[in-house]
Amino acid sequence: LQTAPVVLMMAITKGREEGADEEIKQLENAFPEFVDKVVNPSYKQMLRSIREVCHSQGDVSALIVIIMAHGVQGRVWAGDGKAVAIQELLLQMQASAPPGTPKV
Repeated sequence: LQTAPVVLMMAITKGREEGADEEIKQLENAFPEFVDKVVNPSYKQMLRSIREVCHSQGDVSALIVIIMAHGVQGRVWAGDGKAVAIQELLLQMQASAPPGTPKV
């Protein structure tokens, strides 16, 4: 089992370029062990990124997914402008990470 959690950051910067780079740097400083950082992922890329980061790491002590995006009513905007249900992202985390792995 890994001692450090797997950390994935997905940052949607389109339409909010000012300040977004600084926010990304702050998150990188807070979580220096990022396994993957995806900037402006499409709807499909967001789901695929969660699946791929879990499968590429094998057993993990925890899965942390950081989503930096705007949204409304339980949805976030992907880089392609499509709304992604937070519930759908959570279901992808549950399906992709090994059973019993804490997910944040």
